[in-house]
Amino acid sequence: MKKNFDNPLVKLAVYLGLVWFTFWQPVIVIFWLKNGLTMADVMLLKSIHGIAVLLLEIPTGIITDRYGAKISFVFASAIYVLSLVVYSFGHSFYIFLIAEIIAAFGTALVSGSDSAYVYTFLDNQGNAEMFSEVIGKIHSFRLFSQTVAGILGGIIAHYFSLRLTLTLTIIPNALSFFIALKLPQIKALPKKEKGLFLIFGKGAKGLFGNPSSIRFSLNYILIAASGLLLFWLYQPYLKKIGVPIIYFGILTGTFNLTAMFFSSVSGKIKKFLGANFSILLINIMFVLSAFLTGTISSSFGFAFIFGLQAVRGMQSPVFYEQILNNVQPESRATAISMLNMLTRFSFIVAAPVLGKIVDKRGIFYGINITALFVGFAVVFIYISALNRLRSKNSRI
Repeated sequence: MKKNFDNPLVKLAVYLGLVWFTFWQPVIVIFWLKNGLTMADVMLLKSIHGIAVLLLEIPTGIITDRYGAKISFVFASAIYVLSLVVYSFGHSFYIFLIAEIIAAFGTALVSGSDSAYVYTFLDNQGNAEMFSEVIGKIHSFRLFSQTVAGILGGIIAHYFSLRLTLTLTIIPNALSFFIALKLPQIKALPKKEKGLFLIFGKGAKGLFGNPSSIRFSLNYILIAASGLLLFWLYQPYLKKIGVPIIYFGILTGTFNLTAMFFSSVSGKIKKFLGANFSILLINIMFVLSAFLTGTISSSFGFAFIFGLQAVRGMQSPVFYEQILNNVQPESRATAISMLNMLTRFSFIVAAPVLGKIVDKRGIFYGINITALFVGFAVVFIYISALNRLRSKNSRI
């Protein structure tokens, strides 16, 4: 056991498992509502959190590329603990807002750092082709941890209190701090590459420096941002189709387990189908699952949400490897942070629009319009890429 724990990737998996051991996840909206917030306040809270993370994505990514992922992990754990302490004593929108902004620093520090850490570690050993399989397993462990914590959180909230779920989450987050201290520093930025704008430029070039990178990056942003939008519609959707609230926690757990399974096998799927067909599968599954979810109004409609969870599990391992292939080693964390920043920006812009659509036309219409938009946008992205390729070939 000790020998296995000496492996940096095992330590990273344990770290992420502790960070995501969040008892509060299945009941946080109820907690907000019990403390006097309206749903409008809840959405505003998450929008501001998203803006804060958006603004911090690139600076924290540059910090990781300059000083290494380890320092980002250490500070992220400490920041998460601080945000939970504020939450534990908070009773108003503005106190919760302070806690969300504090937590945004931690989210931005972890965002992209884990993938960059894994890819660099494997690349140094000449095993970069194993990235999808390894990061998939690590993310699956994180999702398993999140699922166990969610189930326990429901029990804690039912038999004790909603607030206790936040207070108890301090324990695993504090433990993650000590795990982060034991992580080895895998990659330090060479002194000749210290320029911040140079790091930023290489990260941007990695994402948008060639047609292939542009296609993969835009496709990932579209799928990831749309998945975030639909996430906030799950609970009102389940309520609309008549699923009792008592089953919400169980469904959340099974959603996570589904994402965990597909994350763990994403590398094998990519090897079997190839990168291009794996990405095609992700796009088809997202559009079809979302459309059927928004079309089926019976109590069994939630079954199609599992297709969206399969996409959630596969999207990062499959897309990240294709994207990171085009990024210099010293700029990988910055590139992933930029990708996440653009995803969050898309979410922040689209969320109010989708919210108004749902208010006016209903939850089913909102889900269907999201599915159709993604479908048409993906087709446009790949037709544009095909036209560029044909134009290039005609000039040769």
